[in-house]
Parts: sequence; C-alpha cells; structure tokens
Amino acid sequence: MASESKERFSAYVKHEVDALQKMLAPKMKKSLLYGAIAIPLIISSVFNLYFLLVHVPSGAEMVWFLLLFAVLGAVGMALFKESKFLTNDMRSESYVYMQERVKNSSLLNQELIDRYIHDLQSEPKKAMDTFIMFLEHEERVKRLMNQ
Repeated sequence: MASESKERFSAYVKHEVDALQKMLAPKMKKSLLYGAIAIPLIISSVFNLYFLLVHVPSGAEMVWFLLLFAVLGAVGMALFKESKFLTNDMRSESYVYMQERVKNSSLLNQELIDRYIHDLQSEPKKAMDTFIMFLEHEERVKRLMNQ
C-alpha cells in the first residue's frame, strides 16, 4: 500500500497495516530483487540467442555462446518463477494474517467477526479493503468503550 494512500487512515489502522507490511517485507524485497534480475536476463538471452542463430555463421565457438545464453535464460526463468511463487506466498500469508487478526478480535461480537471472515473468504481480491473496514470498525468500538 502506498504511503500517500495510508495518509487518510487513522494511526490505529496505519499501525496494523504497517505490522502486516513489516511481516511481508523480507519476501517482498526478495521477490522484487528476483524479478529485477530475471527480466533483463530473459530479454538479453532471447535477443542474443536469436542474433546468434539467425545472423552469425555457425562455428565451434558459437555452440559455447548458445549454451551460455541458454543457461542465462534458464536462470532468468527460474528467478522469475521464484518471484511469482514468493508473490503468491505473500498473498496467502497476508490473507491468513488478516483472518487471524479478525478472529482474535476481543472488541467485536462473534456475529460481526463471522461477517468479516465471510467477506474475506468470499472476496479475496477485496481482502485489504475488508480488513481496513474491520480495523476502522474495531477502532470505533474501542473509542466508544473508552468514553
């Protein structure tokens, strides 16, 4: 979540979202690094393989270059696949974190908790919005209890 979009949230919601981001930060960093390395490797390997196969006359030394660029392309593809795996893992980890956070709420009654869990499960693409709505609701209840 971008920092400018977090500005509209209260400190309570920001704290919870920051805790989620802190939990996901190592995997996100690794995923971005793998993706940043993989894309140039794949593109340069495909370009160089095409150039070697189409425009360079065949020879004994060309086989080594073909092998080198094929291996670099394979490494790039493996890194890209690992990046995708880490992204999916982050998504499922954040989903589990949100569900556990909602389930462990002591401020809301069980009916509301069940509704938020149902909303998280029924629309996973809107999980972050549902989680933020839950946090805002929980904050309102907390404020009312403190008055």
